[in-house]
Amino acid sequence: MTSVNHLTRRSLLKGSAGFALAAAFGGGALAGCGSNEDKTTTGGTSSSGGAASSATAVASSGGNTAPGSATASGGQSVLPTFVPYSGLTPDEPASAEGAQPYFAHYPADPAVFSAEPPASGGSVTALCIIPQPVKTDGNQYYSALNEMLGTKINFVGVPNENYPDKFATMVAGNQIPDLAQIYSTATDLVDLLEAKFEDLTGYLSGDNIKQYPGLANIPTYCWQNAVYAGKLYGIPLQRTPVATWGCVRTASAEAAGVNPQPADGNEFLALCKALTNTKKSQWALRNPPNVLGWVNTMVGTPNNWSVDGGKFTSAYATAQMKQAISIVQQLWKDGCFEPDTLSETNTQKIEWYVSGRVPIYVGASTWATVAVTAAWAFTSPQP
Repeated sequence: MTSVNHLTRRSLLKGSAGFALAAAFGGGALAGCGSNEDKTTTGGTSSSGGAASSATAVASSGGNTAPGSATASGGQSVLPTFVPYSGLTPDEPASAEGAQPYFAHYPADPAVFSAEPPASGGSVTALCIIPQPVKTDGNQYYSALNEMLGTKINFVGVPNENYPDKFATMVAGNQIPDLAQIYSTATDLVDLLEAKFEDLTGYLSGDNIKQYPGLANIPTYCWQNAVYAGKLYGIPLQRTPVATWGCVRTASAEAAGVNPQPADGNEFLALCKALTNTKKSQWALRNPPNVLGWVNTMVGTPNNWSVDGGKFTSAYATAQMKQAISIVQQLWKDGCFEPDTLSETNTQKIEWYVSGRVPIYVGASTWATVAVTAAWAFTSPQP
């Protein structure tokens, strides 16, 4: 019989802090996006290359280990059972290739996972990546969030580019909050998790996850990035298997007389050159590392490693990687990259895309911020 342990805020956060690991995979897809004036074209490929993954974890001061969480019993996998949520019917279902369910509209009658708030008073502090400070005074959304959670959540928000340093400083000062987002590249990660963060294996592994239908809906490939030393240490940030992908402003491509959905590498290069016009302060691309990950997908570079007859070969040692680097190098020489991209901020990269300064957005699969900003810009009255 499967052991089921009820996870409460009190049992999980008593003397503990939290940790989160988000799945990230290299890869690419090209999608045009915008309003009626900037129509959409989409496409995608599987991933190669790779970015550092991250997840959210719960910190622990010791003595508060979940029952049965030390190791998976009987050699069973610590990975949670995947149970797709059936309370909503998507307009397009998930595909076997990894595409997520598609919803054309927000549900008119959203499902409720629990009739009661998950917490009962007190407060929780969360260290996480937030580009701008959270305004709490007079913020109706913030108040509603606290009411739904049953606790006051205090955000320690840090921009993405400053987050690793902030996290390292808080760990060094033993100031770990209740919940923390952690990159997989953190120093001495396994030792850090075992010493400071909660082992969630006994709560969430296998069928235990079924108590939490929202978490059970997270695909298995995401949870793989939250397992260290045979234990489950965090809640993954769910992303698609394709992490590095591109979005092109279709109207910009049509104005330049090129195909916004290139069929091959030559058309992609032609698209980049056509969308680069320094007289109009327009450059096709930004962020060479992201573009390299995307091009790696195009030329078939292995996803970090290839295996042949038991022999592992780093992607950096392959002919495909050499080819990808030469392509990105040529794009740089051709002036296709925004000249300030090496010092860009998160705010700038979104503004560049929305304004058309950089009409191709190549980045990770966290599209929400870009989409919201773009939707506001494309639908608001223009001066």
